[in-house]
This record gives sequence, C-alpha cells and structure tokens, in this order.
Amino acid sequence: MIANVNADFLSPIYSYEQISVETCCTEIGNRSFRIMQRIINTETGEIKGVCRTIMVGFDVAAGVSAPISDEWKEAICRFENADLCKK
Repeated sequence: MIANVNADFLSPIYSYEQISVETCCTEIGNRSFRIMQRIINTETGEIKGVCRTIMVGFDVAAGVSAPISDEWKEAICRFENADLCKK
C-alpha cells in the first residue's frame, strides 16, 4: 500500500516525446520499503521528473499494516542486485 508519494516535475512532457520511467528500490525496512522513479526523455536523456514513494506492507484481510516478508525482501534485493535492508 502506498503510504507517501513525493513527486518533483522538472520540465513539461509533450505528447510527441518518447519517455521511459525507471524504477528502483532504495531501501527495505521491516514494514515498509522506499522506491524512486525517474521520468526520462529517451532521446535526449533529460530527466523530466523524480518521484519518491514509501510503500507499506499491508494485510488486506485484517486491514492493518504487516511486515515485509523475508521472501519479498530477498526477491527485491536479488532483482536490484543490492543489499537494501536497513541495518
């Protein structure tokens, strides 16, 4: 579940521009993790926007926050090829 989103739009994106969105996980805690995204013009390399998001583990059935499982932590770290867990 999304707990917080901060977005900085650095310059306009026009309909004719080719863009991509890069996403990476930057940190994993016990009950939350942080992701960062960049919107990039693929032809010029110009960064059009940056977004920082905090995601929280959530138990839908109980309606409460829940720990991030070790399985999820390991999968994210493997995908990102990094040790992202808070020490």
